[in-house]
Amino acid sequence: MEDPNWKSNYTTSEALNARHHAWARHAWTSGPFGADLVPQELDKSDKILDAGCGTGVHLQRLSERFPTAHLYAADLSSAMVLAVREACPGVDARRADLESLPWASDTFTGVLCLHVLYHVTDIPTVLGEFSRVLKPGGWAIVSTVSAGAGQEIVNLHNEACRKAGMSQWRVASIPSARFNTRNGGRYLRRVFTRVTYYPRRARLVFSDCEPAIDYYSSMEYYKAVERTAPAEAQRIQSILRLAIEKHISRDGSFTISKNCGTWLGYL
Repeated sequence: MEDPNWKSNYTTSEALNARHHAWARHAWTSGPFGADLVPQELDKSDKILDAGCGTGVHLQRLSERFPTAHLYAADLSSAMVLAVREACPGVDARRADLESLPWASDTFTGVLCLHVLYHVTDIPTVLGEFSRVLKPGGWAIVSTVSAGAGQEIVNLHNEACRKAGMSQWRVASIPSARFNTRNGGRYLRRVFTRVTYYPRRARLVFSDCEPAIDYYSSMEYYKAVERTAPAEAQRIQSILRLAIEKHISRDGSFTISKNCGTWLGYL
């Protein structure tokens, strides 16, 4: 069964770590993101929430830039909360549904929510929670991917599935179909009075096949097959490997477009 929210993908930190590994070694980016867009200097009176914190890579960046600010984290996955507590021991990390945050109203100066909202069930409710826990005049930094982000690897996966006689991954189940740079702004403008959009160009460029396969193998459309039909998953991966090797032989690399964007919104 397909998991449109990718919750199964985050029951451990393994898959997310694999994707962070790919970004650290194979990414090209141009444009601001995350902590780059914090609109003020932060001090010990400021409390910042990373909503959907993952393994804490953005919290580490925040703590480097703003060492005196009080940092908080929320994630639905217990594995992610444990990873943050290990990587960022000074952060108050809690398991929480973003649709019902466990903090009082008017608690935070700012909220970061980076590449998360396409995974939640009720986007307006989550943004309403951000508004509730933010102080008057508070801000939120919300990022997402472009509508076509990652389509190159999805297309190869579906073609491999077709050749293997397996069901293809439906476009509607890809996170970018739910909340992307085209449709995301309208959600933000219903909640925040002043919203600015910042585009970011990005791509993953693999000159060797194995790192590309490691990245692909972390994605939910592959994991979903692996959980239910491991033998077929290996066949699909072998077919896809040949396709990536063909790209690298012909072009010198295999590239996955990952353009994205971020909104900075003020209450």
